[in-house]
Amino acid sequence: MMRDDRTFRRAAGWAAMLALASCAKPARHVEAPPPPPPVPEQVPPRPAPPMGASATTRVPPRAADGRFLTVNHAVAPAEAAWHLRAGLNVAALGCTGAQGAAITAAYNAMLRSRAKPLAAADAAIKARLRAERGKDWQDAHDDRMTQLYNFYALPPVQPGFCAKAAAIAAAEPAVDANGFSAFATQALAELSAPFDSFYAAYDDYRVALAAWEARYGAGAPTRVAANAPASARAAAVVEVDLPPAIPARTAGPRIAYESQAALDDIGGSAAISCGDCTRTAGRLAARAVTSRP
Repeated sequence: MMRDDRTFRRAAGWAAMLALASCAKPARHVEAPPPPPPVPEQVPPRPAPPMGASATTRVPPRAADGRFLTVNHAVAPAEAAWHLRAGLNVAALGCTGAQGAAITAAYNAMLRSRAKPLAAADAAIKARLRAERGKDWQDAHDDRMTQLYNFYALPPVQPGFCAKAAAIAAAEPAVDANGFSAFATQALAELSAPFDSFYAAYDDYRVALAAWEARYGAGAPTRVAANAPASARAAAVVEVDLPPAIPARTAGPRIAYESQAALDDIGGSAAISCGDCTRTAGRLAARAVTSRP
């Protein structure tokens, strides 16, 4: 009888526990909060051409030595003085203020003191063109001189160009006659350096623009020039060759033509001082710069 009573009590206890369990509230399922919305990627500014240059500037290709194939590349020592003279002529015409006045005075003095080596450099250029182009040598010479003046007149480079021209013009009077040829070769390289730096910066800009447009821009990505530096090309998203670039032809002093006698008056040291002159007798004008625009 006692065993039955214990069994009953045990069964009653289990029944009570089951009843309590059935009355308990079910556990709530708590959902994880949604992830935060993605943060929009910050688009950096579109790369801009260096030195305020045009977005359509053409950059000359590079030679095997890595330098740009400009009109001043690999100029023969016998011709360097004439290329230097042309650069100082453009500087005398275009550089302003006290700097421009100093260049003009030094340039005009150089025309007188270096008449013979300048005439020899001019003659060397003409002799080479006669050998290379025959009866067309004069047109080839005219085109070469126009290209040379336009090269020096590239607008974005003018501040650096004028600074170099001023330094060269100041140093030239101290050079003795025997050292002028070597001086002209070195000075020509220095006068060309700001243009080479600009073209290198422009190549870097084109690579940066190609990478930017490939990531953020719409449409076909901008192409990367074949003559861009190898390190910059490797970092670009897109690498496609462009046709060979040609030197920029910008507005600059035009060549004036007068008589050969006028050219001989100052030993072939031609100077452009009339702005936009035209051919009148098939010869390069020869007169010093007396004023600048």
